[in-house]
Amino acid sequence: MIMEQTNYIKIDLDMIKEIISRNGNNFYCPFSRDTSYLSVFDQDGCSAEFLDIQLCDYNKGHDNRKGKAYIKTVSRGMAKSGRVSDSKFLLDNIDDFSKETNEANHVKDIYDYISPKIIHHIEDKFGSVCRTRIVKLAAGGEMPWHKDETSNEFKRVLCPIITNDECINMFDVDGNIVEKHLPADGRCYAFDSGRISHAVFNRSDSDRYVLIFTIMNNRSLKDYDKHYRLRKWNSN
Repeated sequence: MIMEQTNYIKIDLDMIKEIISRNGNNFYCPFSRDTSYLSVFDQDGCSAEFLDIQLCDYNKGHDNRKGKAYIKTVSRGMAKSGRVSDSKFLLDNIDDFSKETNEANHVKDIYDYISPKIIHHIEDKFGSVCRTRIVKLAAGGEMPWHKDETSNEFKRVLCPIITNDECINMFDVDGNIVEKHLPADGRCYAFDSGRISHAVFNRSDSDRYVLIFTIMNNRSLKDYDKHYRLRKWNSN
């Protein structure tokens, strides 16, 4: 089984849709901010945009060896390709950028334009979460093949908010391409996104929106479902 899902736990879609409708101008291409290590990557054809709900806390956050090793690797690649200024930019800011690669540092809530209710709503079901955001994939756009940097100790979760049958998630499972449409019915989904290469294709003429967050442990969604159901049953 590639993907696990919740059945009893469901996200309040109307709450997320209201945030989307009020913050259309706050979505941004993740490669466009010069304060991020992602800015050194190619922005051409960027059809995905983020609306951050939790930011990286550079003051209180912790760097990590894997993060620094990754930044150094990218820097060397930039230098070899003749992009000396980008290579230097990465090394000059390696402390902050290594913190950025650590999802556990993305816990700074944005209360100036995002209601704290959304984090409370999610954590009531899953416990502590980090790097919560809404991702928009433009009509006709695609999220290229990639793997996520989520730690093996954590679990990245997604919940489609606005979608249609022509929005397709693809997974490369041992060389076999598996296609799956995830409906917007409030259920949450997860898979081994650090191991399985995956992509998203929006073949429709409407934008797709999905809520993505990282649970700060790696229990199964089935386990969360079970405990949430029992807790609600016992409270009645």
